[in-house]
Amino acid sequence: MTFTGATSERKGIFETAGDSTVFLDEIGDTNHQIQLKFSRAMEWWDGESG
Repeated sequence: MTFTGATSERKGIFETAGDSTVFLDEIGDTNHQIQLKFSRAMEWWDGESG
């Protein structure tokens, strides 16, 4: 995964997990913006891996 302005390559949490499980404990206790970012990332990743 890359983005404009990236200066180095680093795997994120979803890419590192690969086909494993990412456990997000008490995600409901985080603020709405963080929940939305995780939701978008999971939707994007599901589309890329499928």
